[in-house]
Amino acid sequence: MKRLYFYKCLLLILFSLFSSITVSAHQTNHFKTNVYFAEGCAENLTGSNKDNSSTVEKEKEKEKEIVRPKNSPLQDTQSAVSSETILHYLGNEAVLVEDKEVKFLFDPFFHNHYGQYILVPDAIRSKIFSGQAPFDNITAIFVSHVHGDHFDAKDTLRYLKANKDTLLFIPEQGRLQLQQLSSYNEIEAQVRSVELKLGDPAISFNLNNMDIDAVYIPHAGWPQRQDIQNTVFRISTPSNFTVAHFGDADANPTFYRQHHQHWKKKLTDVALVPYWLALTPDGREVINSIINSKKNIGVHVPVKGHPALPGSWTDYFSRPGEQRAIKNHRELPNEK
Repeated sequence: MKRLYFYKCLLLILFSLFSSITVSAHQTNHFKTNVYFAEGCAENLTGSNKDNSSTVEKEKEKEKEIVRPKNSPLQDTQSAVSSETILHYLGNEAVLVEDKEVKFLFDPFFHNHYGQYILVPDAIRSKIFSGQAPFDNITAIFVSHVHGDHFDAKDTLRYLKANKDTLLFIPEQGRLQLQQLSSYNEIEAQVRSVELKLGDPAISFNLNNMDIDAVYIPHAGWPQRQDIQNTVFRISTPSNFTVAHFGDADANPTFYRQHHQHWKKKLTDVALVPYWLALTPDGREVINSIINSKKNIGVHVPVKGHPALPGSWTDYFSRPGEQRAIKNHRELPNEK
């Protein structure tokens, strides 16, 4: 048996020596482990008084000393973080964005469908107000403008009173409507109002490691609705996912070109844009060439749809409860 053990060890030593010639740089640690084991065999055959258990312990200690190169495959898998952001469609332009660390709502409370737009179903509204998943722990609410198919002051007040950790970002016109309600003072500290007009530069906020940008883009039908403060909110989450909500933005490219640096500054993963932007050459220029978005999803789709939708959009929301799962990828700085 001892002779057989000798030949096995001899073969292992010869294999290790051969490997030292052909092994590549990233396999060095594997080669060292084989040599350590072969050395243990040699000690056993030369009459060492150490038993097998001590030899194994020696091998383990030597393996602990092996330092993995910084460019090893193991570290490569840890150099980036992938995550998934889920967009939940609620109705008209109402959307819940569910990210790994934050959740926020766009235009969630309204009651006027103007005879054609999609209301938020009662079952979804009930979940929002009761805080049932996925509507628990909402970080913020963003309101694009104060039309009745996007905003209701009483519902907003009710929700904020029950959820003191949630902040509201809203055009000044919306804050003034809230201020008319008797218990506005109870939620005043939660309100962040935005008052922008045509030509004003974008403004920025930071909340719970979310970067929030707001810019004024006139409401569709300009100049007839120039009295409405339509605000485009662009939010970047801690997981590096960026979403922009355009409210009822007009399709005129001129309104967007004057904010060229704003769009260029950051790539938007998903732009939630009113469906009519894809129905005209001007609108298509906006969504395809100006706003710097990877994916566009149409919203504000009428209950009956639109005859041009199938040919103009690759993706749009039209059924409350439907979702889009968006993969996003964040590179982490390499250790030096």
